[in-house]
Amino acid sequence: MAPGSRIEFVVAPPGPSVKKAQLISRLVDTGPGGDLDPARPLLNIVTKGVGLNLLAPTVGQTPEFALPATAGNYPKLRFEGLDTANPNALRKLYFSSTDTPSGTNFFIVVDDQAPTLFNPHLPPAITTTQGSTEDWIIENRTDEIHSFHIHQIHFLVLEQNGKPVSPSEAQYHDVINIPYWTGTDPYPSIKVRMDFRGPYVGDFVYHCHILEHEDKAMMAIIRVNPKN
Repeated sequence: MAPGSRIEFVVAPPGPSVKKAQLISRLVDTGPGGDLDPARPLLNIVTKGVGLNLLAPTVGQTPEFALPATAGNYPKLRFEGLDTANPNALRKLYFSSTDTPSGTNFFIVVDDQAPTLFNPHLPPAITTTQGSTEDWIIENRTDEIHSFHIHQIHFLVLEQNGKPVSPSEAQYHDVINIPYWTGTDPYPSIKVRMDFRGPYVGDFVYHCHILEHEDKAMMAIIRVNPKN
């Protein structure tokens, strides 16, 4: 899971014979230029009647998450039909960075534009129209992992590193990790279908969801014009 991401799933609660049930984060290899992200427990999972409840931990303890005994009904996906939509545009973007005497500059760049640090006063890097769908190919050209995130909408992952994702594994996201570049292999990449068919218009942003990177200007503006 990328930073800031959310995943819904159904899990059977631990039975009486289970002494400890935990949600664990595995070690993440963030690359030679990345940060240390070790394996560690995130939650202790217990059964406490009905309803969901995140119990506040005391200092030094792992949080405890209470599961209901039975699952309820789940709504349909909001982005129905996106997999069969005919995209109105194909765009290519990439993550890049440069080292300077004062630190590292981070960029997310549309392929035919110059790398530019984020500035809210700049014009949008991408302009589209409400009601459209678009396919974006996003590459990571750096030696550390990045997490692509966009506000307001979701997208469907179509390909990873140029290989189609099977329909059974395709999922809707608003944030996803792109592994780091080794320096010799092709750039790691994803191909996603962006969904602008909803009610959202105006200016919003897309960026890397690793906070240090977005805070250092790895961000850009997209403008969605009203359909009419």
